[in-house]
Amino acid sequence: MFSASQRREKEAIMPINQLSPTHLGASDVATLVERLQAIGSVTLSGTSSPCPLRSAVGPAQPYNGEAIERALAVKLPDELRVLWENVSSLRLFEDVRYGQWGLILWSPEQVVDAHCKHVKGREQDFRPGDVILGEFLGDSDLLVLRCDPEAEDYGSVLIALPIDPRAEWYRVGASLVEFLMEFVEAQGEKFWEKRQ
Repeated sequence: MFSASQRREKEAIMPINQLSPTHLGASDVATLVERLQAIGSVTLSGTSSPCPLRSAVGPAQPYNGEAIERALAVKLPDELRVLWENVSSLRLFEDVRYGQWGLILWSPEQVVDAHCKHVKGREQDFRPGDVILGEFLGDSDLLVLRCDPEAEDYGSVLIALPIDPRAEWYRVGASLVEFLMEFVEAQGEKFWEKRQ
């Protein structure tokens, strides 16, 4: 296991992606949505008993991005807006047997309330500009998107661990689309844990 300082050193040496979130466009999101819709059911094979997993894409619904930005005092990256224009929510690689695996990306209507609920009691770990977009089933990890356009990490994705301080969190992508593409490629496996 790497210490927080060793992990930061490793991240500085090994860039996660060459694309910046500002260079991703609607075609990247369209490609992602096609891949998400094609997933269907898979089997998690890296366990002692294979587990059936299912993915579902919620249909697009109108939403008020400006209201979300005002409520959370953030600037949503364009790729998130384009994603929400194509899908309302995602349930990726969800364990259909026990509900102990998978990623839930909340709908725009859910994100403000869910974000506030999860930040409560952990204010010291979250920064202005963080938006919690979803949760991992079974272990309480959270998917965090950086939405402070003045910060160097604008648009990047973190995995917030349930009891560990921010210094121990994983940086898993330079953008949401990059993270989701890699997560789909890994068939729901937590690829970031294998990088240690």
